[in-house]
Amino acid sequence: MFITGTLLYAHAYAGFPIGKFRHVVVVSYIYGTTNKAWDSTGTLKEFSNNGRFTSNFFSTYFGYGLTRKVDIFVSLPFVSNAYRETNLAQANSGFGDLNVGMTYYIEHFDYSKYVSISVALIAPMYTNNLKPYIGYAESGVEGKFNFSGYSKSGWKNTYYDLQFGGRRYNTYLGPTQVFASGLFGFPTGYRTGMNFQVEWLKSFSNDKSFNAIDLQLNRDFTYVKGGINFSYRINPNASLYFNIYSFLTGKNTGQSTGASLSTIFKF
Repeated sequence: MFITGTLLYAHAYAGFPIGKFRHVVVVSYIYGTTNKAWDSTGTLKEFSNNGRFTSNFFSTYFGYGLTRKVDIFVSLPFVSNAYRETNLAQANSGFGDLNVGMTYYIEHFDYSKYVSISVALIAPMYTNNLKPYIGYAESGVEGKFNFSGYSKSGWKNTYYDLQFGGRRYNTYLGPTQVFASGLFGFPTGYRTGMNFQVEWLKSFSNDKSFNAIDLQLNRDFTYVKGGINFSYRINPNASLYFNIYSFLTGKNTGQSTGASLSTIFKF
């Protein structure tokens, strides 16, 4: 859920600069649930004993434009996880992984296409003393390359966002993760829009085990996720996004489906 939220924020304003001395605030809620998981061979199986995992993810993201080419950002989620099966009920909630980072816009092409790189530090704001765990409870670092733009002619006002990156957690077991995502969007009306996105992530670790109860602790896994976003522009400074997503395939990961709601403020 941490990964899903991070990518959603990045797509929210399609990789364009915030603007010198301007701000972006994103308030989001993401819900996900699953009662099935892909094993290490990619075979989909239901959890035993009618098991089901659910997650509620609340987050605030803040971005600030230091210059025309440099943005800084910080995000902090509040996570509520639960796993229930026959004769077992576990629930846990708390603040998740704090992200603090910077984006540098390397180049622009006619102010309609941008190439940028981002780096971020990951710091857990919790300890794993209650199940299901909130996350790895380990610090890390992330780097990302982004190419974004919109069309001034042809399919006018369509936009796209491509991302490639990696993430490393600072322990022997890691994990080390590489990811890529793509988004394509277009207006459907004067205030409304729609976009489609696909995300891929591969996580590497010496720990190959799979834990259905604590999905966040799995370190060696792969998934492909697809989603549809619907947007509504409230005014020039505020927009509303609704997302439906599903994990399409994977290994050592749950088949999560869910939805999210985000409000984006620019000022």
